[in-house]
Amino acid sequence: MNNIDIYSILNEQYSEYFGFLPEEVDKILEEYGMKDRKEDIKKWYDGYNFGGTEIYNPWSILKAISRKEIDYYWTNTGGTDILEEILKKSSSIIKQELEQLLIGEIIKVKLDENIVYSEISGSRENIYNFMLMSGYLTVEKIEREGKYKIGYLKIPNLEVEVAFENMINRWFQEKTGREEIIKLQKALLEERKEIVEELLNSLMEKSMSYFDNAENFYHGFVLGLMVDMGKDYVVLSNRESGFGRYDMKIEKMDKSVGAILEFKTVKEDEKMEEEAQNALEQINNNKYYLEMKEKGITNILKYGIAFNNKKAVVK
Repeated sequence: MNNIDIYSILNEQYSEYFGFLPEEVDKILEEYGMKDRKEDIKKWYDGYNFGGTEIYNPWSILKAISRKEIDYYWTNTGGTDILEEILKKSSSIIKQELEQLLIGEIIKVKLDENIVYSEISGSRENIYNFMLMSGYLTVEKIEREGKYKIGYLKIPNLEVEVAFENMINRWFQEKTGREEIIKLQKALLEERKEIVEELLNSLMEKSMSYFDNAENFYHGFVLGLMVDMGKDYVVLSNRESGFGRYDMKIEKMDKSVGAILEFKTVKEDEKMEEEAQNALEQINNNKYYLEMKEKGITNILKYGIAFNNKKAVVK
């Protein structure tokens, strides 16, 4: 037994046995009368790439057909707790990349199939390889760079995206409580800018200790406050619209209201008012709202927000 071969999710051989194949899912859905939910099932539980094979999460598929309901069945609580503690203590770079993953972007990582539990928090690569091997991420593609395998990683599906969003919400709730976040979301969509500014400052005062005070912090901070607005809203970050890229967009699915947020970071308090106004003008000058107008949204709210340390000014 001293020469055992190990085949991981990165190997082609036996890759089809890690979960359900698309054709197997089709048969299951037809047999259990859920064929009409195929697209939703795919969005929620598909997305894994094991050795070049498309794989569905078998646990979640079985739960969904058993209960006749598409829902969040990510039950690996112990793994979630471990990952949550690791990410809380990680650098601002990791938190910025987590933000990128949540908005559908891909990150590049050196792959290591031999990750040891005791070394998980030791480096960026260890953290992401742990997330890959435990199902939080999947490989878009693999390339060779010299002697190393390089993986392009992403969040595989909606179910895992919900797991990340729940994790972020718990971070903030530990410090702030859920009610204050809900009040901020409500005030933002009602264009009560003074209340938005007051709540942002309060939440930053309570939560900043979770993160490094880096320039990229504020973007991820606000995104973390907004990601759980519910299925009726779309929250996007760093997307093209008009003549540039807005920092953040919140859009109600029924097209009744939308919001564009532009952020500025300053080093002096006395410049915060000016930079918040500049951010607001940038939205208008670059016409970041055009995409919303094309969708028929007429109630478009615009926010210029300047940050400095634990302070925010909203225009």
